[in-house]
Parts: sequence; C-alpha cells; structure tokens
Amino acid sequence: MTLDNLNTKINTLRDEAAAIRRDFSTEIAALNANPSLTIAGKRELLDKIEPELRTKLANLDAEESKALEQTRQGLQRQITGNASEGDVVAFRDAHDRAGRLESEVGARNAITQALDVDDVELAKAILHKSMANGWTAAIDTYTAARPDMSGTIRDLTAVHRWSNSDEVSIERAMAYQLPEARLQPTANAAVNPNVRYR
Repeated sequence: MTLDNLNTKINTLRDEAAAIRRDFSTEIAALNANPSLTIAGKRELLDKIEPELRTKLANLDAEESKALEQTRQGLQRQITGNASEGDVVAFRDAHDRAGRLESEVGARNAITQALDVDDVELAKAILHKSMANGWTAAIDTYTAARPDMSGTIRDLTAVHRWSNSDEVSIERAMAYQLPEARLQPTANAAVNPNVRYR
C-alpha cells in the first residue's frame, strides 16, 4: 500500500467513524426530546445501541492499525528486500548492533561508516532504528547515498511519524470514540438522586 493509498484508507475509515459519532449524537438528541421517556428509560434504550456502536468504532480503529502496519511492512521490504536464510544471521547481527545506538549523532556516524565499507545490512538496520527514533541526520545520510530510495524512505519516515506522534494518537483516539451520552431528565419529571445523569 502506498502512502497515498494509506491516506485515502485512513480518511475513509475516519469518515465512517464520524458518521457513527453523528448518528449517536442524533440518537441522544432524539432520546432527550422524547417526553414520554424517563431517564431510566432513556438509559435502557441507549444501553441497547451503545455497545454495538463502540464495537464498530473499535473495528474501524483496528482497520487503521492494520493499514498502517501493512504499509510500514511493505515500504520496509522495499528498502531491506527479502532476506535469504544465509542473510538472516547478518540481518540479526546488524539489527543488534544498530539497537545499541543511543543518539542521532552516533547513528549518523555509524551509518556513514557502514556505507563507506559497503555494509549494506548494517546501514539498513541503522536506517530502521533512525526512522523509529526520528533521527533525521542519519536518515538524510542514508538517503544521500541511496537517492533511488528517497521516495520510499520519505514515505516510510512519514508512516513512522504518523504511528509515533502524540498529537496523531490523541486525534485518532478521539476519532474512534463515541461522544459523551448526556441524557437529560424529561421536563417536570421527578429527579431520582440515585440515577447518574451523564
């Protein structure tokens, strides 16, 4: 899945979620406008529809996670290729060494050295670590050495940022969450102090 396809998929999922949220708000307004229902009656009707809508939103959220992961894996494979059995040891060793890097400067220096000696597996492993940590200097160093991969690297970096951004995480959580159900007592109805109005 390309980044454009991912954006389209996420927008479609978010639009579906927004429609569910709107329908839920409309249902709450209709319940509150119904003069024949007590607050307990409103809650009973709401309890029948709310779990199903929460499940639908959770499924849409899971679809977004799946789309992100599929896109990340596809882009990652374009960069790393498919390792043969003989390459597995080199792959593990490279990722183990890259995993020990603790700073952007260290990653940039290590990726430069790996590229200088044509240690392709180590350079890719450092690139992967750099993307996960947002170390742009190391990413730029790799991209300068492999301009043919710049589009793929740009897209994969965007997917990593999208997956790890606190702002996006909050926005996403809100997109797949039902609005608060504020049930209001019917006018002139006796208020029961044991009923929680929410």
